[in-house]
Amino acid sequence: MQQQSNNKCKCGNGGNGTCKNCSKIRMAIMLKNGYKNKGLAKTWYSFYKKNNQPEQKIINGMIDRFKNRPEYTNAVNKLVFYDNYSKSNVIIQSLKVC
Repeated sequence: MQQQSNNKCKCGNGGNGTCKNCSKIRMAIMLKNGYKNKGLAKTWYSFYKKNNQPEQKIINGMIDRFKNRPEYTNAVNKLVFYDNYSKSNVIIQSLKVC
């Protein structure tokens, strides 16, 4: 997958502003035991309109949005951020939540 340089989804999968192929950052939500089957999303993607911003600014925005989701308050152990373009699970940042 080549890097997206603009603010639009190129593959057609990005209907809500995020796309598993075109978003720059992927956030994996590591849930505590007992929360794995509660219907909580385990992977979030950054808004592709933010792709031209620095990685840390995108990550900070994702963390802010995450903090506004009360259903995750007691369910999460760690957030792990990946470079979504590389597809090789290159960790950019890991954040312990509990």
